[in-house]
Amino acid sequence: MTVWATTEYLATYLGEAVPDDAGRLLARASRVVDGLITHAVYDTDDDGQPTSLLVRGALADATCAQVQTWIDAGQATYEGDDDAGSEAELAQLRAAGATSVSFGALSIGLSSRSSATASTAVTSGEDWSTASDETIAVLRRAGLRPARISLR
Repeated sequence: MTVWATTEYLATYLGEAVPDDAGRLLARASRVVDGLITHAVYDTDDDGQPTSLLVRGALADATCAQVQTWIDAGQATYEGDDDAGSEAELAQLRAAGATSVSFGALSIGLSSRSSATASTAVTSGEDWSTASDETIAVLRRAGLRPARISLR
């Protein structure tokens, strides 16, 4: 996975010091951006990286816009997106009495000693639909995200 912006770029974008976990936030935001540009068409080099400075800049700006949105909303301390936490999360679900976990259309049963049930979902990766308006706008301005078309 490509991380579209560096911590130095993020610091310039924010105009302030970056959070301690800026690298993790940038990786998470890059996954959101990747979901938004799935069908975008742009020239790439042999490594699959954009050749256009405009495209690279837009991807970095969109990534930073997403991080800024999380910081502004107080959501920059999300702990559930790292694979390392998966086992601990499953243990918490079992302790809470969960009998299954859903991953989109996939459902996995859990063994539990409790008869109580809980409706809990564990997700990995990022849901592109949570992208901020500014993240989407940056990509649209660069031609990487189509404008919404509505029929009346």
